Amino acid sequence: MKKYKVLKDFLDDQAVLHLEGNEFESVAENYADRVHFWEMLKINHFIKEIPEQPKTVWDLKKGDSCWIIYCRADGEVRIQCIQFSRQYDAERSLGLLFLTREEAEKELARYKAKVILERDTKGFKPNWNDLEQDKFVVAYDISCEYLLIYLNNNLFRGDIAFATREDAEESIKNHEKEWQCWLNIKD
Repeated sequence: MKKYKVLKDFLDDQAVLHLEGNEFESVAENYADRVHFWEMLKINHFIKEIPEQPKTVWDLKKGDSCWIIYCRADGEVRIQCIQFSRQYDAERSLGLLFLTREEAEKELARYKAKVILERDTKGFKPNWNDLEQDKFVVAYDISCEYLLIYLNNNLFRGDIAFATREDAEESIKNHEKEWQCWLNIKD
């Protein structure tokens, strides 16, 4: 589906027209007249075709605008708009490039939340191959809309695990917002 932006006061100054199907039947009776009408709008600079935007960061081409999360030499983490080029392939592969600023901000918040939650583990490093070792994991129960803790001896490998149920409970109590951010729970 092609999109066009109205450039002059022909219709609505900020209108974006979605051209599809029989939408122009009111403009002209037959296909040739419709095509002629839209071509005349383009020639007279009333409308401009909007190029198709990338759907994922993997669709980015040289010169496309995107957002990057990066760390400055002084340690400050920033989000910046850049023009994509091959020099950013590594950042794209690492998940540090985004199509919108909002996506970048959300992912940066998740990174920060994970760091805080990993501190709550008090250095616990689970041995996922040891079926006898207790590992407590926090999850979100969608039906009850509640954070819960369950014992995971090797049901699956979680990102953040605690040595004791008490440590997990304390983490939820002190950092509920970070858990909601990390688990992508919508408010």
